[in-house]
Amino acid sequence: MVRTVTVPEDNNIHLVVPDEYVGKKIEILFYSLDEVTANEHVGVLKSKLSSRFIGILNKKQGQDLDQHLKQIRDEWGNI
Repeated sequence: MVRTVTVPEDNNIHLVVPDEYVGKKIEILFYSLDEVTANEHVGVLKSKLSSRFIGILNKKQGQDLDQHLKQIRDEWGNI
């Protein structure tokens, strides 16, 4: 994944696509950071973290991650 923050000087931005992305479907988003509210950040944090890794981890890795996250949540819940 490539992520960057920039301040455009005009209406044009030049993007360089990494070789491994050529020929693949990619998503490009533009939004102003001052448009993102605290509520939007809370919504992102409330989503299940492991769902963000769909397609990146195999089934076993996903199950291991879910189990580890549950263990961490349980430990923090006991404090």
